[in-house]
Amino acid sequence: MRTDGKMDNMRPMNANDQERDVVFARLEAVASAVAQQRLEGLAVPPEVVEAMESAARGTITVDEGVQAALRRFVHVPL
Repeated sequence: MRTDGKMDNMRPMNANDQERDVVFARLEAVASAVAQQRLEGLAVPPEVVEAMESAARGTITVDEGVQAALRRFVHVPL
């Protein structure tokens, strides 16, 4: 299945297609979040974007991504 919801050659959607679509949606969400920060005049450090994208792909956990982002801002009191 294509990302627009239409069947591609009438082939049923399989688990790989579903996983790809989920990862694509997560990466779009990351791009949207980064773009929103830029619209607000803020810059997301490349290391943080990389961690967010890795979490979106599932190569690291979301918690690992959060920890990576927090390490980037150790000088900021939370």
